[in-house]
Amino acid sequence: MNYETPPKPYKEVESEYIRRQIRKGKLDDENHRKYIHELIWLEKCVLQDRPAGWPTGMMLQKICDKRSGELDIIRTELKPEEAELRNAKIIVKAIEDSLEPPEVEAEHIKKRLENQNTWKRMVEAENV
Repeated sequence: MNYETPPKPYKEVESEYIRRQIRKGKLDDENHRKYIHELIWLEKCVLQDRPAGWPTGMMLQKICDKRSGELDIIRTELKPEEAELRNAKIIVKAIEDSLEPPEVEAEHIKKRLENQNTWKRMVEAENV
């Protein structure tokens, strides 16, 4: 499995955020194309319950770690109820575990919410 190859054709992408990113750059640009392919893999990660196998799971984890902001935007767009539930679980886990100081965990949550709000503002701006 090579993450530089998208799991589906560009025309089948469901995320409007990814479609915008496709339109922003040139596909002749290797870095832009690689970025788009990673976003398409993130969409697959959001829409699919679990990866097909261990290698794919490891690859997706690498991309999710690298592109966590984009993952939050795509998750909020395609599965908003899951994004809200995930944020609530993170808060509960932080309280239960107390692994990080509350202000560090609060920063993570704040950043995630900012990513979600950024996406909502982008959608609202287009609908106006």
